[in-house]
Amino acid sequence: MAIIYGKQSTGMFSIGKLTASIHKSIAHLTQAGTHSYELARTVELHLIQKYDITSPLTPAAIAEETHRVVTHYDAACGLQYGVTHGLIASIRRRGRPSTTATNADESPAHEQSL
Repeated sequence: MAIIYGKQSTGMFSIGKLTASIHKSIAHLTQAGTHSYELARTVELHLIQKYDITSPLTPAAIAEETHRVVTHYDAACGLQYGVTHGLIASIRRRGRPSTTATNADESPAHEQSL
């Protein structure tokens, strides 16, 4: 799978980088090393099933799918991953404490240009 990093820059998908990224969010759990690899494999399989792998993906598409998988595994870890990757932003409402919300765009993440 290829990844688009910019208009002129592409690279190959790395299960190792994804595993390390997930590990940072679940490091406090026992068996984090094994689980982060298995979660990365799950994300890879979801991406293969969801997108046409002959066309490049964006890092945002990978991050969003990873966020979904990690959140399904553990909600607190998903929150940590989302915050780390800019998928969750804090919003303030007058008279209310801060809440969190996901950033939702109209176009699918794999079609967004960076």
